[in-house]
Amino acid sequence: MQKNISKDFLAKTNWNNINNKLMLYFSIDSDRKACDIITSDRSTIVDEKITSIFKRHPVNKLALTDVIHPLNRYYLQLLTIENNTIIIKVGSKIRYERVPILKGCVESKTNTEGKDKRY
Repeated sequence: MQKNISKDFLAKTNWNNINNKLMLYFSIDSDRKACDIITSDRSTIVDEKITSIFKRHPVNKLALTDVIHPLNRYYLQLLTIENNTIIIKVGSKIRYERVPILKGCVESKTNTEGKDKRY
C-alpha cells in the first residue's frame, strides 16, 4: 500500500481523530472476491483511492484469522496518527465480526443480502 499512497495524499485524509486510525471494512463473496469495501475516512477521494487499491489485492493473500464466510464483515487498520503525523500502519491480522443470522436470513449468501431481508 505504501508504494500507492503519497504523503500529499495522506494529508487529504479526514477521519475521526478520537480513534486516531483509519480502518478498512469489507466482505468476501461466494466467488472469494472482496466486496462491500469501505473505509472509515470521511473523504470520498481517499475512500475511493484506498478501496481501488484493495480491490486489486487477491483475497487468498490476506492474513485472515477465520475461515472465509460470506456473512463475516472483515476489518483492518490502515493508517494511524502518531506524534501528529499520519503514517501507514497496516494491522498484521484481519479481524472479523459475524452478522447475527436471524430467521429468514439463513439462506443469505452475503452480509449485504442478509441485511436487505425484509420481515
